[in-house]
Amino acid sequence: MIHGQYFILHDFAAPSPLPNLFEITYITAGNGLRIINGKKQKITKGNFFLSDPENPAVLRDIKGLEAVRILFLATFIDQVFPNVRSFRDLARSFLLRFSREIGTTFFIENIYTDSENNIRRIMERILREDSDGRDGHLELTRCYVLEIILSVFRECSEKRDPSEYELTHHTFVRTYDYCQKNFASNIKLGELCRDLHYSLPYLSARFKEIHGCTFTELIQRFRVEEACRLLVSGNKKIAEVSRQVGYSDTQSFFKVFKKHMGITPLQYRKQNIHFQYD
Repeated sequence: MIHGQYFILHDFAAPSPLPNLFEITYITAGNGLRIINGKKQKITKGNFFLSDPENPAVLRDIKGLEAVRILFLATFIDQVFPNVRSFRDLARSFLLRFSREIGTTFFIENIYTDSENNIRRIMERILREDSDGRDGHLELTRCYVLEIILSVFRECSEKRDPSEYELTHHTFVRTYDYCQKNFASNIKLGELCRDLHYSLPYLSARFKEIHGCTFTELIQRFRVEEACRLLVSGNKKIAEVSRQVGYSDTQSFFKVFKKHMGITPLQYRKQNIHFQYD
């Protein structure tokens, strides 16, 4: 364990050290069953898979099974949004910013085969960095974890039905880009409906399907994310940060910020201001 941000376990039966950990599991020997969301799947040497707090997995019918488990907090990937509980939401983090729609649980319920041993080599690097503890080991480990996650996201996005993908991808990109560029303004979903020529009920339902959240929730995420960066990158007053990210009412900003971050803007600044000097 390093800074309480990630854990490496070799015992597949060991309970998660914390209830809110994301996990990458790599099977190094033996075989068995993985159960996730009620589905049973065979696993064997060379398989790897993901699980998260919203989609936990258990292993059963173990026969000589050996595994390496990388468990980590969402804040290990990005300090913003510590309450994220799914890989889908993690895909929107500053460091991942995966640009394609990858579905709700499609990639989580998959079992992946490391046919070219690429993932095994990455796992070995993680183990080596963790063992050596040299300068920069935390940052390199984060990069290796990101590489595995992005490899999975890419594989899943490329395997989707082309016709379904084109429609979903078009809507995802247009809505995501619109929200990202205009979150600081008083924008409404109805404006997007007119631009995309969709009805409000349809786009409202479609929005939640492809983003995993409502229009309002995505705008809040962008606003809080930008507020976090402003809070640690300068000395602007809280009220000024609030206005800059789209809140004329500072109390509303405080309420939304604490909902997402679990702490007030001032507390966040005090806890994280040191990052700009590291």
